[in-house]
Amino acid sequence: MGDYYSQLILPEDFNKLIAELQNLNVNFDSKGITFPSRIESSDYQGIGKIKVIEDMSAIDLNPMLGYEYIKNSNYIISGYDESLISIPALEGTGYIFAHALVILNSEKYIPIVKLSFNFYTKSKILIEKSNLIKYTENQSIQYKIDYMMTRNELIIKYNPSNSIILIDGPLIGGQESIYNIVLNSELLKKKVIPVFIVKNSYSSLLVDNLYEGKYNSDFEFAFKILKKGQRTGLYYYQDEYNSNNVKIFTYLKPYDNVSPIRLEVHEDTYKSYKDQLNKIFNIIYYLLISQGDVKNPQPKIVAIAEDYAREVLKAVNMDNIIFKSGLIPTINYTRFG
Repeated sequence: MGDYYSQLILPEDFNKLIAELQNLNVNFDSKGITFPSRIESSDYQGIGKIKVIEDMSAIDLNPMLGYEYIKNSNYIISGYDESLISIPALEGTGYIFAHALVILNSEKYIPIVKLSFNFYTKSKILIEKSNLIKYTENQSIQYKIDYMMTRNELIIKYNPSNSIILIDGPLIGGQESIYNIVLNSELLKKKVIPVFIVKNSYSSLLVDNLYEGKYNSDFEFAFKILKKGQRTGLYYYQDEYNSNNVKIFTYLKPYDNVSPIRLEVHEDTYKSYKDQLNKIFNIIYYLLISQGDVKNPQPKIVAIAEDYAREVLKAVNMDNIIFKSGLIPTINYTRFG
C-alpha cells in the first residue's frame, strides 16, 4: 500500500499564532469559551429533482461479504473525521482543529492527524499588528471554509490510491458542497471511491417529494420500512440551482430500534463505480457491526478517526495557550477541558 506510517502534523504557523496572541494580549471572553467536539455540518434542505434508481423498498446486506471484500480485494479502506475546540475572545474567535485520516492495512490502523489553529477578527487594528490573525466579516463562515480546505489538502495528499474512503458528513450541505465536490473529483483521479456518511438528519427530500404526508422526515421513513441489516433502494437528487450538486443516496439500518444512517456518493462516483456499490455497502455494514456501538452507530474506521482526533486535542496544552495569552478559562472549559 506504499510507505504510509502514523503521523502527527503540526504546521509551523501553529506556534507562531500562539506567540502572536500572547504578544497582543488578546482578551478571551470569560463567559464565552466553549469546548465543542465536532463541526456542525449543514444537511441540505434543497429544492430539486428526486427520482428512484432502484425500485426496491428494502435490500438485504451481508456483513460477511463485506469482510471478505476487505480481505481479498485490492482496495484499501480509510476513514476521516475531525474534532475541534473553539475559543471566543473579545477580539475574535480561535478554532483549533484535529483532522484525522485513518488508513487500514492488513495489520493495523494507521492514523495521520493534522492540527490547525486560526484566529478570526473584524478588528483591522489587530490585523495591522499580526501576520497570522485573519480578518473576516463572518467568522462562522470563514472558519468552515478554512476547515474544509485543510481537510481536503490532508485527504488528497495522504489518502492512498485504489481505496475506499468513508467521510463523516453530508456530500451536499450548504457552503460545504463546493469543497466536497472538489474533494470528490480529486479523489476520483486517484482511483479513490469517496462515500459520505450522515447521521441524525432532519432531511425531508424523500418524504416531501415521494412520500408526502406519510412521514415526518426521511430518517423516519427509512426507520419504519427497514429491518436490521437492510438498506433502501438508491435515490437520485439534483439541486435546482446548481446542476453539479448531485448525489446518489441510500439509507442503511444497522440495528433494530436505532435510527438509520445515510450513505451518499456523487453522480460521478456512481457512474464510475455503480457495479461495486453494493459491495461497498456490505463493507460499511460490516464496519458498523464491528464497531458495535448501538447508541452511536458509525463505521469502525470513522469511529477510530474520531477517537484519534479527540485524543490529539486532549494532548494540546490548552492551559498553556490560555494563561500565557492572558486568557481566563470559563467554568465550562475548566470542567470539560
